[in-house]
Amino acid sequence: MTTQIELLQYFANCPINSTHSHHLKDHEFGDISLFKIISRTYVNWIMNDFLEDGEAARRKFLEKYRCNSYATWLVRAIEDIYSVGVPLSLESWDAYDEAIRQAYQSGEHHLDILKNQCGYARVILDKYDDPGSDNGHPDLFAPTLRCDAFFNGYDPALRSHDGVSAYDYIRFREKMSLTEYIAEMKGYIRQCVSSGGVIALKVGMAYERDLYFDNREKTRAVRAFLNPQATAEEVRAFQDYVMHKLLELAAELGLPVQIHTGLASLKGTNAMALCNLIEEYPSVRFDLFHGSFPWTDDILALAHNFNNVYVDLCWLPIISTTRAIAFIKEALEVTDAERILWGCDTWTSEESYGAVLAGRYCLARALGELVDEGRFDMAYAKRLGVNILYKNAKALFDL
Repeated sequence: MTTQIELLQYFANCPINSTHSHHLKDHEFGDISLFKIISRTYVNWIMNDFLEDGEAARRKFLEKYRCNSYATWLVRAIEDIYSVGVPLSLESWDAYDEAIRQAYQSGEHHLDILKNQCGYARVILDKYDDPGSDNGHPDLFAPTLRCDAFFNGYDPALRSHDGVSAYDYIRFREKMSLTEYIAEMKGYIRQCVSSGGVIALKVGMAYERDLYFDNREKTRAVRAFLNPQATAEEVRAFQDYVMHKLLELAAELGLPVQIHTGLASLKGTNAMALCNLIEEYPSVRFDLFHGSFPWTDDILALAHNFNNVYVDLCWLPIISTTRAIAFIKEALEVTDAERILWGCDTWTSEESYGAVLAGRYCLARALGELVDEGRFDMAYAKRLGVNILYKNAKALFDL
């Protein structure tokens, strides 16, 4: 038995705490099909012409996009879950489709996959369209609170890139001051933590702007508040100010802050842009997502220099499996055994299971290579894998 196979088999029996998921609500799994599963995954990001089911779309998926990491791990998961007996192909597509439809006759099927095949103990849920939700399953999902809407609260007519307004959650008053707005924001977050079970704050502003939040001057931020003619610089000052206020509250409440880094707008979304915040708020634990791909060196440098930086592998193994393997090895070299985490970052159970398969594979490859190189023994490699898949998230988020 090779080192990698032994580790794969060991990790297959380990419970997992996933740090990041957008899992759909129960009713959204109605009338499901193979086509609908694929269209609700990251495959659809690259295959944006997969608009309707049919032989042409199926052929394009299988022949043009099958090499992509998103598709590779999704197909592996589908073949494993539904066990038609032959690989997914044009000829077997309908058989898999029927198996999926039959399985979803049970309303619990999507949860069964998460619990029994993925092996999740807890899943941190980021419902960006319903911030703070646990999808009605608090035993499985622990909510993080997406805070993006608060960055756009300077204009009551604005909504975040996810269609959410700050004033969906806090009371708007026409003569509201910036001080009152921040107080309302903080009050809402406190309530979500005390009565809603929120265990972290999430910032996904990399989809709207860069990650350099420099200005914390209230005198500049106030110029944008409730000002339809605010300049771009004034809006930026407002958003910077909000970020600092969120971090102040996170420090006060002891909440980890999860931040999307890397792929998004791609303009200043590399993790190094957060260096000033990480340094200024040493008591805040920053859970930096996605390895900052493609700027993976950024997170490695930050984690090396700052003990309040946590390296989160979520999404990375299904973005680029090859990069994830190398990244795991480097992360272990520059950080420690307790600051590397894993999450699925998916909407459907099938893609979540694919992310699990990818995560286990990357861990087994990376740790196996380190064992074979004589860096440490098999027992320590297994311990590291369990930490990354389960223990580190449990400790950071008090799961």
